[in-house]
Amino acid sequence: AIEFLYGRSNVVILGQDSLDSKFNASLEGALFVFGNEIVSSTNRSTETANKLKAWITESDILIEEKYRVPVVRPNSFNVMLASNDERPVILDADDRRYSIFYADAIGHSITDRLYADFAGAKTQVRAFFDFLLQRKITHNVHKPYTNEIKTTLLEQTPHVSSYKIFIRMVLEDGWLAVSQ
Repeated sequence: AIEFLYGRSNVVILGQDSLDSKFNASLEGALFVFGNEIVSSTNRSTETANKLKAWITESDILIEEKYRVPVVRPNSFNVMLASNDERPVILDADDRRYSIFYADAIGHSITDRLYADFAGAKTQVRAFFDFLLQRKITHNVHKPYTNEIKTTLLEQTPHVSSYKIFIRMVLEDGWLAVSQ
């Protein structure tokens, strides 16, 4: 549905593999990036979390394409991540980037009508777009929305610096196990 609001050519949909990849040429000129089924339990979670921070806050991003010299381009996109994972992203204790929401599953009667509308007149899409344009926002959009879901996620995220994790691993497993 988001493609109807931004235009298909302005939306990039990434899976976890694409998000973890260093190659990101598809982001150039995008207006909306949707991360589908994102999880932070991969071995590259911290690297990916840092990449997302830059995508959300920086005015320019580095675009990398295979066999090309990386180039800096304006960052013009919004980011939305969706996941069924209990810990989709790694949050810093003082996170200021993410608003997190939980959504129940939508019933088949509603989704069937929406998909029929997407394929047809798009009356519901237009009504939703009009609703968004007319909606009065009372929350400061420059500050993330804080709710119980975000607080829970923050409590579940270990906030230990990487060097402390490294020291703990050396002490627990020994240098030879860590260095391999």
